[in-house]
Amino acid sequence: MKIIHKVGKFELKKESEGNLLLSNSKKGFLNLGCANSKYQGLFFFDEEVYKILEEIKIDGEVKEITNEIFKVKRNKSATESYFLPKNFNSLVYELSSIKEAELIFDIRKAYEMNEFGRDYKISKNNNKIIVECNGMFVVIGNVKNFIKNEKWIKYTYSQDQKRNSKPYAWYVFSALKVKTKKLVITAYKNKEKAINENNLVLKTLNKIKKNEESSIKILNKTKKNTAYNLAVNSLNNLLIEEGILAGLPWFFQIWTRDEMISLKALTQIGEEQYAKKILMKRLTMINDNGRLPNRIPHANLDSADSIGWMFLRFNDVLKLMNKKEKNLLEIKIKQTIEILINKYNKNGFFVNDKKETWMDTDYGDDFRKGSRIEIQALMIAIYELAFKLTKQVIYQKLRNSLITNVRNKMFHNGYLKDGVDDSIIRPNIFIAYYVCPMLLSKKEWEKCFKISLEKLWLEWGGISTIDKKHPLFTLNYTGENNQSYHRGDAWYWLNNMAAICLNRVNKKKFKKYINKIYSASEKDILWQGAIGSSSEISSAFHQTSDGCLNQAWSNAMFIELFNELK
Repeated sequence: MKIIHKVGKFELKKESEGNLLLSNSKKGFLNLGCANSKYQGLFFFDEEVYKILEEIKIDGEVKEITNEIFKVKRNKSATESYFLPKNFNSLVYELSSIKEAELIFDIRKAYEMNEFGRDYKISKNNNKIIVECNGMFVVIGNVKNFIKNEKWIKYTYSQDQKRNSKPYAWYVFSALKVKTKKLVITAYKNKEKAINENNLVLKTLNKIKKNEESSIKILNKTKKNTAYNLAVNSLNNLLIEEGILAGLPWFFQIWTRDEMISLKALTQIGEEQYAKKILMKRLTMINDNGRLPNRIPHANLDSADSIGWMFLRFNDVLKLMNKKEKNLLEIKIKQTIEILINKYNKNGFFVNDKKETWMDTDYGDDFRKGSRIEIQALMIAIYELAFKLTKQVIYQKLRNSLITNVRNKMFHNGYLKDGVDDSIIRPNIFIAYYVCPMLLSKKEWEKCFKISLEKLWLEWGGISTIDKKHPLFTLNYTGENNQSYHRGDAWYWLNNMAAICLNRVNKKKFKKYINKIYSASEKDILWQGAIGSSSEISSAFHQTSDGCLNQAWSNAMFIELFNELK
């Protein structure tokens, strides 16, 4: 099909395929493709994320998709327009001509695949239809007449089968058919709330659209680059009042590591105050282990690195902080350093358990347990900020001591080891450089990167997560069984970070790698996965857009890379 990106008056076109992904900035989203995943359809948040609608079906095949940033259009037998107004639990669906539309529902909690208890009640309330199921009330506004269909239909989810994500098939409910040119669909647990919002959106729709359109015009003025503008928009779509969602369509929580890594990009797109607000909020969430919770809402998994990323990102907002805020930061960083030294400093290094670094896969062994290179680098960055804030020599001495230990025990034959006792080549040295370039000289980093690229480089423009000659290296993405996750799959956020590092160390020598990484990330955003968004990962063998379709840190690092190069 033809895909068209339309940013302001500028259009970019190409024959390709991909999903449509819109967000309402309150954990709700619309994910449309070829009906091939249980995470496809309309989802809204009310205490929890609920799936509401599988799809709205009219006759004809999709011939063309137009991404207009705040809304998307599909050209079938008529042109469909989908619009998710920000901060509403409502979908606006419009057609270029009156057509019969079939509304297919799948009302359930997003993560629950329970076949029982899915009893649908359909009623009419003036010019609205109300569908009730699983405690949710779905209000369909602007309806005069409808026909109850009430059929169960089996959908086969080929994308989930590819990801090894069961079940691969599911029955959904074709509730009704309606002849229409415009529908507004709203969902809440409270019936009156759903009806009131539905009325409000219908009444003020033109005003709501103008507000959204004006924000796109502002976006377009920032930089005249389509992929950059789309990455900014996709990152903005993951911002909610509480923080940054890790990704859509299934990481609709705040993962503190992902959030902290993404914050620098926010300071580059005019969201410095938002970034500072998030950092000040997280500063109050440091736990008794001197760490941040791994996830919000909380998960029973600790994070060894998000605390280091948080203090690193404070460097980008220090100029915005008042004296009281800086005093609090100083108190917290001193307390945190003391806790981290007491709990995690072993033999001169900082240790972590398995699943506590960003490579958090459980392979049934002690994968990445021990002293890891990026954890040391992040700790050095914490000492550096503490010294900057307090001017106390003790933090300078602690910083220098850890640098010496890393150089003595982890820097061997021109290469930084992944762990004190682990010489397997992985790409975490790029994180180490990004957070702590002072660890080695520029020449040493250059040699280090050269060795790394010889073992990890993927010709399509990516970085493998393990040495390609290692017996555990996996060529193709294997989905939820995790075989390939940190054993071959290339992560777009890390690809982009690697290009930033290569550019800073020797942009002339590493030009080929930098350009290929940039081109691959641009291709992912424009023409693959969820069009207009940066994906989570790719297979090592050839470029794909796999994992989560709109990943916060992937978008964020592309924004940083664009600014680094342009």
